[in-house]
Amino acid sequence: MPTNKILGIDCSRWQSRPNWQKAKDSGVQFAIVKAGEVWIKQLLKPTVKDIQHDRNILELKRIGIICGDYYYFHPSIGASRQARHYAEIRAKNIPDLPPVIDIEDSDKMKPTDVGKQLLVFIAELKVRTGEQPIIYSRNGFLVNQAGNIDYPAGTLFWIARYGKTIGDLSPKIKPNVVMWQYTDRLKLPGLPQMDGNYWLLSLEELQDLANWAEGEPPIQTQPIPEPELPIVVGKTGIVSASILNVRLGAGIEYRVLGQLYRGNEIKILNIVNNRWAEFKYKNYTTAFCAISGESGIYVEVK
Repeated sequence: MPTNKILGIDCSRWQSRPNWQKAKDSGVQFAIVKAGEVWIKQLLKPTVKDIQHDRNILELKRIGIICGDYYYFHPSIGASRQARHYAEIRAKNIPDLPPVIDIEDSDKMKPTDVGKQLLVFIAELKVRTGEQPIIYSRNGFLVNQAGNIDYPAGTLFWIARYGKTIGDLSPKIKPNVVMWQYTDRLKLPGLPQMDGNYWLLSLEELQDLANWAEGEPPIQTQPIPEPELPIVVGKTGIVSASILNVRLGAGIEYRVLGQLYRGNEIKILNIVNNRWAEFKYKNYTTAFCAISGESGIYVEVK
């Protein structure tokens, strides 16, 4: 365990809307949130942006926590397509830290091919963002399933290993490992369970990487206004459409989990983009259905 204990967390939409002020109060000094990925199990293999990305980045900047984001890379899909998608996500709300490539799935490809595609993604992303990407993975994956490639000079690494030590590391990455994900069960007061990380260098080096002038966060803005909601969260919704798809995310590009039928009731937990209701569905903690659309109202609120 590092002696400086510079604590960070990472999360995605599955943690819903973390209270970043509580995170800062608990000693969190950096956070890395999911940007997106390609859903390769879907027929059309759509590019999907994490629905909490923009909100998380804006809130982290407002609160004064160094922020970054990551993209879940699939080597079996065109690296150029994924680099373009990731760059487009970042362009709207640019984080403090360089882009992070999350590679932990070989998509059943040969290690040499995985490594080749990773190098293409690194190069494409650097061209599109102007920054050298950080690589997130496990040491064993990079050595055995990603071809143990030679990385571009200056590539930094974020290594996942859950335990009391980071363990043995490949000579190709050991000198440039700057972050260690040491647990997937970090629980801080008032926050959902998240992944816990340590920054392994000095705080000044973290601030330099984030381009924080003299260790000071950028000028804070006012709290992000929540959109005006057409309904009151916490009320019961009654399905008025004959059949209504239940999806994994708030958008038609997300996977269909099942259907609701006229007269079914849902307990509304949250509203996304003024159109999508979030609710619990079967074994899913959260699922989504459209409240309204081109053909009218799909869910009546009681």
